[in-house]
Amino acid sequence: MAFDVEFAVQDGRIVLVQARAVVGRGFPEGGDAQTLWSRANVGEALPGVATPLTWSVASAFSERGFRQAFGSLGCRVPPGARLVGNVHGRFYLNMSEFMRIAAQVPGLDARTLMEVGGGEGAELLDGRRGTASRAGFLARLPGTLAGLLVEQVTLARRVREHDERCWPRYRAERDAALGARSDGELAAALRRALGDLDDTGTLMLAAASASLGSHLLLVAFLGWAQPDDPQRLAQALTAGAGGLESAAPGMAIAELAAQARICPDLAEGLLHDRYARLEDLPAGAVRRGLERFLERFGDRAVREPELRTPRWSEEPRPILRMIAAALRQPDDRPEQALGRARARAEGLMVRLGTELGWPRAALLRLLVARTRQTAELRETMRGWVTRRLGAIRRVACEIDRRLRRAHPELDPDAAFFCTHEELLGALDSGGSTDLVHLVHMRRAEHRRDEGRPDPPVTFVGRPPPVVLPPTGNGVMRGLPASEGVVEGPVRVLGGADNGHGLEPGESSWRRA
Repeated sequence: MAFDVEFAVQDGRIVLVQARAVVGRGFPEGGDAQTLWSRANVGEALPGVATPLTWSVASAFSERGFRQAFGSLGCRVPPGARLVGNVHGRFYLNMSEFMRIAAQVPGLDARTLMEVGGGEGAELLDGRRGTASRAGFLARLPGTLAGLLVEQVTLARRVREHDERCWPRYRAERDAALGARSDGELAAALRRALGDLDDTGTLMLAAASASLGSHLLLVAFLGWAQPDDPQRLAQALTAGAGGLESAAPGMAIAELAAQARICPDLAEGLLHDRYARLEDLPAGAVRRGLERFLERFGDRAVREPELRTPRWSEEPRPILRMIAAALRQPDDRPEQALGRARARAEGLMVRLGTELGWPRAALLRLLVARTRQTAELRETMRGWVTRRLGAIRRVACEIDRRLRRAHPELDPDAAFFCTHEELLGALDSGGSTDLVHLVHMRRAEHRRDEGRPDPPVTFVGRPPPVVLPPTGNGVMRGLPASEGVVEGPVRVLGGADNGHGLEPGESSWRRA
């Protein structure tokens, strides 16, 4: 049997730190030599290395979510299946397992599955459908369709009720003084925040499934009625949708920039990065607007799925820099840009309606309206997932303060190098659980993984050995976020927080 041996050398003496048997021959947990792994989609949502707390929360959340999604389609998920894998601290999806489960659905091929996931490698999944039985899927189909219909019909009402029910409690818990609570009360708060994330995630997944289904149905209809590039047509017809939660922060920042232009001294201070805190801003419309902004979007951040990342409500300087970046752009109000996009979409709709005739044009309008509505519902629920993550972070920050008060030798953010189960165990034990050694070890592992180049977006078996990038003027490779080709100046960013340095007309690039 092979062993992984860790040791240290002190004054010429070798000290054995730990030794453990090597299992899985280096394959990510849940996979083998034939497993196809991909981070094409999740890598965009959470790039880079996740801390142990983030991994423990997000992996459990994702595993439950994917099982729920497959279950709602009538698929059976094997109890021991691992759908999410940790590769050098990065999130990856086990696409081979996805294919084996999705093979229960007649007509679903590997290419469709990979396209929905946003990645490549469909040819690597061909022939890996396994022995999934479609008989059970077909037997469950009437009940599955009935359940999906009820879910679709009631979705808008459930999202609205969730919004109305959760805002008051969210505000109360956000403003609560966690420092005054006992360890047991803090543990209860963490369990409640984790439970809220699960409940919100269940509804978010239903909205995301409805949005994806509506989009695919629209594309399928266009492919039948107007087969010339139906994917592009579907995107053009649904452009300019208002009310998207994901677009609201950007629109609010553009509005704040427009207000700042009225005050030359304030605009000058923003452009020269003179304000570090909300309190530094002069009283007036921009400061009041920023207070309202943080009230609604304070739990947002760049790379917000990582729980260690400070939120805008904690460090508003990134927002001030975004306003400064918007000041460097032409004064084009977001509602004007949306209006132009809606006008183009309506013009396209009228033209297609003339070509298709009344019955098919009416159906097209219905499908476009449904696609826009479900996209809004999906983004509303994604906003709530962000707030739930913010609630977990607030509790984790209080646990971190208590950990470092009891163990001054710990560096800040110690709690984020523990899993949520370990934090709960420490709180429930009344402080008798010693996490110091564990935190030191996890922090070292995290630094090691951060120092590694990102593994390939898609690979089979295990990631290839680390190869250092060339130091000369070689080809620069990155992770594309959308299709298409564009020419223009590109600014290489050292990190996501440096985006405020972009000049008008520049695009950003981040090393993959």
